[in-house]
Amino acid sequence: MAEIEDADINVSLNYQQGDIVWVPFPFTDLSRTKVRPALIISNHMVNKTGDYLLMMITHVNKGDSLSLELNEGDFDGPPLPYKSYLRLHKIFILNRSLIERKVTASHQGAIEHVVFSITRLLR
Repeated sequence: MAEIEDADINVSLNYQQGDIVWVPFPFTDLSRTKVRPALIISNHMVNKTGDYLLMMITHVNKGDSLSLELNEGDFDGPPLPYKSYLRLHKIFILNRSLIERKVTASHQGAIEHVVFSITRLLR
């Protein structure tokens, strides 16, 4: 285990848990992608590999228990320019090379709520 950690020490991190980034998000049928914001939910242990665990953000309110509203107070920085919702079941892994750029970030309390909400889905 220590060998893996030592091998990853030289990987420079561009993004961290809580960052909201622009990414090409695949449609579920893989027919195409659409650039949209996503929340990085993975921690340092995952991020240092160069892969990131992300959650889809949309402006469409589905009004279901799989949507989590983002409010202005959830951001550490400027909020997204439109009302936004996390889709708790739309989680995917993406390599750093496919992340276009950081848009803003969410604060730690918001991340903790997201992690709690995901855990609730898995019970």
